[in-house]
Amino acid sequence: MDVRLYCRYHYADNRQSVYVAMNRTVTKIGQGWALNNEWVREYIFTCPLPAIKTTPQAVTIVEAPGSAVVSCMPVEVPRRAAAGKKDDFAVCVQVAFDRLDPYRLTEWLELQWLLGVRRVGVYSMSLDRDSLQVLAHYVQDGYVDLRRSDYIEHGPDQHLIHGSPVINDCLYRHMHLFNYVVVVDFDEVVVPRRGCKSLRELVDVLRHNYSSLEYPPVNYIFYNNYYFLDLAPDTAISPYLTMMRYRKKAPVSPFGYSVKSIVNTQACLAMHNHFCWTLTPAYVRNSYPHVVDHSIAVNHHYKKCHLSETECAQLIGNSTQDDVLLQFKDVLQKRVDDRIFAIKGHNI
Repeated sequence: MDVRLYCRYHYADNRQSVYVAMNRTVTKIGQGWALNNEWVREYIFTCPLPAIKTTPQAVTIVEAPGSAVVSCMPVEVPRRAAAGKKDDFAVCVQVAFDRLDPYRLTEWLELQWLLGVRRVGVYSMSLDRDSLQVLAHYVQDGYVDLRRSDYIEHGPDQHLIHGSPVINDCLYRHMHLFNYVVVVDFDEVVVPRRGCKSLRELVDVLRHNYSSLEYPPVNYIFYNNYYFLDLAPDTAISPYLTMMRYRKKAPVSPFGYSVKSIVNTQACLAMHNHFCWTLTPAYVRNSYPHVVDHSIAVNHHYKKCHLSETECAQLIGNSTQDDVLLQFKDVLQKRVDDRIFAIKGHNI
């Protein structure tokens, strides 16, 4: 970085502000987007802590010591689990906006739970009332951590530029509470195969496969597999259970196309929506994320075909039946039914 910036720390005891030179190396976490006729890009900036035991209340980024303070960011210390008490999996998703179908959202949350997820970090940017009603229900259980991501003043449609920052915020908040973070969207779920019934079993298999390496991979990438909603559903299953009804899959997407990840919370410094861009110093020798064979696990992706007419016809024409999720059908239906009755007052 060519411009030298400083971090100004503010303390509760009214002591004089402390200035520390910001690390010159900034970390990219996104591709950048147009905003108010300017090209802006997402970064992580690192402020070294001053040699003071007291935790600062807030930090400001300034051009030089003594510069005017325009805004302050509160300093938050991530919660830590007791020794040996970390949970296995949290999910971090891109910023949520407009509307999430409340029934699909409930099914998605319940399936994630059955796979072993115990926290879902959600960041709302103008979500509608029905979406927030479902999320608020799960907040009461401690399963959903619901936060807000605000529009930048006078900016146009901008949810894409909020995507990576909220994922990284979610990762950092849960890095001492969970061993792994699963990064997927609301229409996706990483599904283990080959007899694995949970994400814990899946990661155990992957770790075992590479246990002989001196520096085994610690982050995992999964192929994208579309389950297009254009295909005929199983009408014998409740219309409120989208993933259970739509069990016909297109051929697995080529590597690099819409992949999703499971990352070790101690190993990733900068997370993108698809994979970890930068490893932490302690894990730099663990190289790039491991690409998981799609026979072991794959990222199920549920949506209408959005590709060209020719591509959609080819993928849909080559679709095959896949009943791997039926192992969860009865328990998932019961859980979704209970939740919908509690939230909406009716059964499914």
